[in-house]
Amino acid sequence: RADFITVTIKDQFISRGEMFQFQIAMRGRWVYEGQRLVSRQGVRGTVKGIRNGDQSIKSGVVTDQTKLTFRSRSARIIWLVQISSEMWDYASPYDGRNGLGEGEVGSCEIYFDKFVKFMARLFEKWKELEVTHSLTVIFFSRTHIADCRSQGLLNSPNPNDDSSVYVDTDGRP
Repeated sequence: RADFITVTIKDQFISRGEMFQFQIAMRGRWVYEGQRLVSRQGVRGTVKGIRNGDQSIKSGVVTDQTKLTFRSRSARIIWLVQISSEMWDYASPYDGRNGLGEGEVGSCEIYFDKFVKFMARLFEKWKELEVTHSLTVIFFSRTHIADCRSQGLLNSPNPNDDSSVYVDTDGRP
């Protein structure tokens, strides 16, 4: 008898009603760890864990008292990464954010390189966990030009342009 079953789902969205229907359809069935399940509504899931009391078991029967837990293996993630002059600075080996133990010395590396290494470790972790996240990375930058007029940057290449100078709330062009 299974008290708790963890079912993982990826690449699909299921509502609470579909979860409830899935749980009802599972009653009386024998399940085992790693088994791929498909409901009549088309919900696909994989049994990742089965528990009876405090013990982890490899297989069991789903009863009326069995609690199913659904875990998503897919997420939509959007990162905004500001590319600034600080991204090209070297990180201090003593800043304490390297995950090093006390007294250990880290290496000086450029913050952008640290970001790239972090991304590589993250993708490896996702591969190990067999997740299918959708990641969108948006790189953006901000440029402040102190004196546009003296540098000739306001000359418009478009002859139909009225060459108006637009300013921000601080009065900067």
